[in-house]
Amino acid sequence: MRVLRPRTGASSQGIMTGRVTKVAHVKVKAPIKTEKGVVLKEEVNEDDEVGDGIKEEVKEEVKEEVKQEIGPNHAEYSRGLQHLISVDSRFLSLLQEFPPTTFNEPCIPPDQHFSRIVHGIMAQQISGHAARAVESRFVALFPLNTNGFPTPEQVTTKDVAKLKEAGLSGRKAEYVLDVAENFISGSLASLHHDHDDEDIVKRLTSVRGIGVWSAHMFLMFALKRLDIMPVGDLGVQRGMAVFDGRDVAKLRNKPGSWKYMSLQDMEARSAAYKPYRSLFAWMMWRLDGTTLL
Repeated sequence: MRVLRPRTGASSQGIMTGRVTKVAHVKVKAPIKTEKGVVLKEEVNEDDEVGDGIKEEVKEEVKEEVKQEIGPNHAEYSRGLQHLISVDSRFLSLLQEFPPTTFNEPCIPPDQHFSRIVHGIMAQQISGHAARAVESRFVALFPLNTNGFPTPEQVTTKDVAKLKEAGLSGRKAEYVLDVAENFISGSLASLHHDHDDEDIVKRLTSVRGIGVWSAHMFLMFALKRLDIMPVGDLGVQRGMAVFDGRDVAKLRNKPGSWKYMSLQDMEARSAAYKPYRSLFAWMMWRLDGTTLL
């Protein structure tokens, strides 16, 4: 992983200001080494004597480098990145390693909402790799469509036994059929971006098989909502524990659903990142090494 250091055209050994020449050392404040080998470090030593305004110049330079690597971004997304950095400077390097550019992409069009919700059901309680394998076999059960995914009408032509051939459990196969029927009836056919988050969660979770986690995934990755905090996601929980400096390996065998960090701690620590908690959650997934569907 590349640790960012301030640069000048004249020398890599120091930073020239109008009055002070000083090496701006990278400060290793509680370095965090994850199980995946990612190391997070503070970027500028707050104790160094540097010229007036140099720390802000360094931050601005690195922010600009982040922007250049992830490409042009819309105003709200850009504000979100800068907000993460303002709360914790370790995001300077983390954004370089794992830019959350999915949130700078257009919303998924309505004709793909069905596929995104089915994605979420397939991904429940299994790894991203396993979910992709199930999805591939599921799609192969149907004729090829323009969107690369069967329509709700096509899905309802199959029974539970047939859908199980793709690797779905019997319960998940029932859920997929229920979702398809709800799209056909029109109850889930208008999940547009102008509805508020709570309304969409309520509508989605009224359908059998769609829980709060699946609703959160839809809001984040289909509608690109920037302030969703999926506290029920184990990968986010582990990532937050890593970010907090906890020994995840030792906590792995601890009993209970909140072995790495309590719900209260997750909510309290993520509150500082409002209204951009989706970006924060993405970073926690990446720290955990989670493969996203």
